[in-house]
Amino acid sequence: MTARSPLALGLAIFEPPERVAAAAAAAEEAGFDEVWLGEDFFDGGGIAGAALALGATTRVIVGLGVLSAPVREPAMLAMELATLGRAHPGRLVAGIGLGDPGPLGVIGRMPASPLGAIRETVTAVRALLRGEVVMGPGGAFALAHPAAVPIHVGAMGPRALRLAGEVGEGTVLSTGAGPAYVEWACRRIAEGRGGDLTGHRVTALAFISVGATTGAGRDGIRAPLAGLLARPVFGPMLRYSGLGEEAQAAVAGGADALDRALGPGWVEAFAVVGDPPACVAKIQALHLAGAGAVVLCPWGEAPNCSGLAVDEVLPALRRLS
Repeated sequence: MTARSPLALGLAIFEPPERVAAAAAAAEEAGFDEVWLGEDFFDGGGIAGAALALGATTRVIVGLGVLSAPVREPAMLAMELATLGRAHPGRLVAGIGLGDPGPLGVIGRMPASPLGAIRETVTAVRALLRGEVVMGPGGAFALAHPAAVPIHVGAMGPRALRLAGEVGEGTVLSTGAGPAYVEWACRRIAEGRGGDLTGHRVTALAFISVGATTGAGRDGIRAPLAGLLARPVFGPMLRYSGLGEEAQAAVAGGADALDRALGPGWVEAFAVVGDPPACVAKIQALHLAGAGAVVLCPWGEAPNCSGLAVDEVLPALRRLS
């Protein structure tokens, strides 16, 4: 970890909107450099949430990880991002990706070419934010008030990661990214950039469960984490976790089946868990694997940023930077 590695906190995906501003302000007060918000379908809106977080803070960068390209018309998305970018210069990072295929199918917005939808949206939004003229179906258009807002690409599988390297200013890796997966993903991103990651930030969203002991931290997350990994969308992360085919075969049986097949340490392939020193070491391992930033997504932490993750892990990371 270097002095350039930001300390970032991810707000709970299912945080009620009325608590986002207070949670962001508490994260800034605690000393985090960045605050990241997710956007899951049918929960709080990411852009509105970013506006709340930016308005409640003065220093932290606010990241969106990630907005769904198939449901975001590029011109409107660029307008919204530019508005926030001009009101809060240098404090917004926008991630754009596919989103969860399940809900996309429910609302009838799963594109025939997911990567094509991401490419089209990212390319158009970046051009508009730079003040360029973009050709639409009915003619040319441009933003009246462009702004400098970095566009990162949310990606999981190999083709999406290569695309992120090609068209994104950075890449956002989903929660559940462990060191083995991050290292593998960085190689795929570099392939999309001709073999060089220079100037391209990789942001890993990492679940964190801190306990007084390693066992306590692990117990706090193992069952819900197993449930998440069983969802098809997490297939690439499971496949390239370094745990082998045993994990893929056992995941449908839940946490107990994974324990039997792999031992209790399987949790640590997908989350930062343990006592505070162990969590610090695992965050450093993510940086060494290639993550330029690690966004800590506390499991079960209160929205006021209390708990061991802030009281002990954050100060230890700050001393190392």
